[in-house]
Amino acid sequence: MHGHAPASRHPLDLVQVDHTPVDLILVDPLDREPVGRPWLTVGIDTYSRCIAGFHVTSEAPSATSVVLCLTHATMDKAPWLALRGVEADWPVAGKPRRVGVDNGSEFHSAAFGRGCAQHGIGIE
Repeated sequence: MHGHAPASRHPLDLVQVDHTPVDLILVDPLDREPVGRPWLTVGIDTYSRCIAGFHVTSEAPSATSVVLCLTHATMDKAPWLALRGVEADWPVAGKPRRVGVDNGSEFHSAAFGRGCAQHGIGIE
């Protein structure tokens, strides 16, 4: 996102979503040949600047990776953390009112637009 973040009046008012390649190379467990770099999709709550949710995949960014990131943002993280043996609080959970996106095609697909509309989430 360029410039300063749009104004948010409360937590989950606006979650900005974007992707970046992770700075590591995955290798095949048998022959140790490079497989590729994973992608990280992250949603940041602009009010608190907390990471609301994320998704890591070996697939290129898509509407699916955005939806999985937003699904993670909505869920209670306590069971997710416990399953991984992490003793920490991650109190960010809930449906965002708006999602801030850039011009990536995955953010402007009909499927993404319909999904946000069905759940009452605005797209900016």
